[in-house]
Amino acid sequence: MGELTTKRLELLHKLVPGAASIAFLVNPANNLAGLNALAEPMDVVRDVQEAARVLGHRLLILSATSQNEIEEAFAILIQERAGALLLSPDPLFTSHRYQLVALGDRLRIPTFYYRREFTEGGGLISYGINPADLFLKAGVYAGRILRGEKPRDLPVQQPTR
Repeated sequence: MGELTTKRLELLHKLVPGAASIAFLVNPANNLAGLNALAEPMDVVRDVQEAARVLGHRLLILSATSQNEIEEAFAILIQERAGALLLSPDPLFTSHRYQLVALGDRLRIPTFYYRREFTEGGGLISYGINPADLFLKAGVYAGRILRGEKPRDLPVQQPTR
């Protein structure tokens, strides 16, 4: 998902090209930071930092491991005058999506989300995979395995929508 996160940054750049700095909110308490099961979280942060540099933005890394720390991260974002916010995919942020959307709206900070549920709740923009598609594919694979196919014989698939 590191590639998907850098794609979100590129789209955010097009949305807010004049932002000198962009904040990137991550949850360091999540071993994978919700970013990529195959890469260390810092690899993804490095990739996003490099993408921000190429696009001409300073990247401000913010971290939150709880609801209170989300509030604190937004305070730092305002203090540092970030022009936009990019959220890393994380279950903590999904569970606090209403808080995140409300803060982004109240503080008038363009925020790019990773799931449609954020925009359905009033968020500005999202770009990401459709979890229902993943569940459907997992169910199809479970059925194939239950009918006797070997998991090692099944092709690895990535989301395409």
